Amino acid sequence: MELSTLTQQKQELLAELATLGDMRQGTLQTRMRKCSKQGCCCHTEGHPGHGPIYEFSGWEDGKRRVWNYKPGKELDALVHQVAAYQRFTQITKELITISSTIARLREKEHARTVEKTERKKKRQSSSARKSTRK
Repeated sequence: MELSTLTQQKQELLAELATLGDMRQGTLQTRMRKCSKQGCCCHTEGHPGHGPIYEFSGWEDGKRRVWNYKPGKELDALVHQVAAYQRFTQITKELITISSTIARLREKEHARTVEKTERKKKRQSSSARKSTRK
């Protein structure tokens, strides 16, 4: 790939990164639970339990915590935040790959430039020596 194409892709990813908004790192799972009431229908065989209950597992103050959510605005916002974090990790991986490729291409380009300059200097010094011998 060309350096200009890679640089353009990098700029597009950086622009997308700026639009992600709030993010939350963690996992969101749906669970069905049995309650503590012994006479409840959830204790009968084959009953899936109450729910669904949405559990978000994440980190707070260096400790793993679990929060329960019910359907509504808070859950909707959480779903978007988790998706934004997943996109963030995907973008950063792509950025690292592209940046590494750009760095390698620039190294090769620099090496070619240095090589051309050295050949040019050799030719100039060789021709200078020939002209002083006459």
